[in-house]
Amino acid sequence: RERLEKEGVDPSRTRVVFNSVDLQRFRLRSPLPPRPERALIFSNYASEHTHLRVVEQACARAGLALDVIGAGVGKPCAEPQEVLGRYDIVFAKARCALEALAVGNAVVLCDVFGTGPMVTHAEAEHLRSWNFGKRTLTRALDPALVQREIERYDPEDAERVSSWIRSTAGHAQSSAQLSAIFREALD
Repeated sequence: RERLEKEGVDPSRTRVVFNSVDLQRFRLRSPLPPRPERALIFSNYASEHTHLRVVEQACARAGLALDVIGAGVGKPCAEPQEVLGRYDIVFAKARCALEALAVGNAVVLCDVFGTGPMVTHAEAEHLRSWNFGKRTLTRALDPALVQREIERYDPEDAERVSSWIRSTAGHAQSSAQLSAIFREALD
């Protein structure tokens, strides 16, 4: 929308349909533990040259075991829905963050571009308006900043976020929005 408006398209003629998640594929995990134990970086961009070392340091300080999936570390994952439920905190952005949220993980927005917040219920709608993407990664890649976000872990809040995501971000909702846009365009 932002790009279209800069090009002179009337804002009333634009619609935004956010990414959606297949809720049948990304099923809800069992409740999160009171204290996190396992963390995951879910990113194709994670490597020794990006944000991997920063997250490793923060997790070590917090006493979290950390795993990584993604092409950048030679561990692409064709079925992340089979893996996400094993972790308490997931470090991701954009679609990866959305999928982890739908599963019920606590999610810290983090990737090669920087550190964002832990997705809380209070911030979820605003962060979703930016697709949990690059524009939400507003702080430096710094172990202390990442650790601060880990300390915001709240399993009850993560459950509320997941419930909200599952009620607003499924394929059914986006399909209905796209159908309405197509009908409007045809009219």
